[in-house]
Amino acid sequence: MELTPPFPIEELRTSIFHDLTLTAADLRTFDALLEQGVPPLIATEVLSLILGVSHKLLWAMASVPERYYRRFQIPKRSGGVREIATPRVFLKVIQRWILLNVLYRRPLPAVVTGFAPGRGLLANASFHLGHRYLVKIDIQDFFPSIGLRQVESVYRHFGFPDRVFALLTKLSLLDGALPQGAPTSPYLANLVFLPCDSQIIALAESHGIAYSRYADDLTFSSNNPITGSLVTDIVETIEGHSFRINRGKLRFSGPGQRLITTGMVVNVAAHPIRRLRRQLRARFHQAELNPLHFTEQAHQLLGWAAYVNMYDRGLGSDYLRIAKRVLDASRTMES
Repeated sequence: MELTPPFPIEELRTSIFHDLTLTAADLRTFDALLEQGVPPLIATEVLSLILGVSHKLLWAMASVPERYYRRFQIPKRSGGVREIATPRVFLKVIQRWILLNVLYRRPLPAVVTGFAPGRGLLANASFHLGHRYLVKIDIQDFFPSIGLRQVESVYRHFGFPDRVFALLTKLSLLDGALPQGAPTSPYLANLVFLPCDSQIIALAESHGIAYSRYADDLTFSSNNPITGSLVTDIVETIEGHSFRINRGKLRFSGPGQRLITTGMVVNVAAHPIRRLRRQLRARFHQAELNPLHFTEQAHQLLGWAAYVNMYDRGLGSDYLRIAKRVLDASRTMES
């Protein structure tokens, strides 16, 4: 994926050097960032220059982010409600630029299948096909549990100066945590969890079991029983990184049972459970009849449509058409 500013790098270099007073250290940082393939954000003014947004407005969005979000609630399948905060158009465009041009520059291991380009539910299920034993672990309040220091650490990793990674961090947070609904949140959560992933991968490999993670949903499988002591070690590893386990969703499955991960049955070949197929059929039917009632779910519908398209091209095509109609309605309302 190539850097996508509105003008070539050399023109950007000329503009920066003309508008800013730079030190020798700034020049070294400029070249070092370009070598990594990330935008040369040697000062917060450079982000303003690339985006074509006033510097003052950028800091206003970062300093008082609550003014630039819409909040709503959706019911959880397990009961209760989930708080969703979606950025308004201007901030959403900025966050998406950060996602594409900064965050995507840091790759994720293959075991991370959620919110990673080119991967998804089927990729997640593929790690566990044909195995006899399966364990599922769910992280509680995944996004809300990730705060300022963890996000700062991600942006600092790229080598940005302090003031730059501070701005990027503020543009990615709401109420001091990752907002569910921001374009940057899922990939940031994946990057924050990487050190924990590395330890879990080592544990899994040392015991000869398969591991994959789809967002906050961790799955382990093997043709041999997965011991309680290993699961305890995994849970302690996760909690050692300041994440909490939803113990009510801890699941062990074995021979004679359906082995299900992220809605896919993986005993032999990956396919969605019947209940999920019925739910999707009902949801897309209602979205086709009343697209304006589903505008807040437009991107979720697109995701499910793409998922269905992976195993049923005809049905997936119908669902994609409906989802795009809902997305168009959402954009009309925002404008």
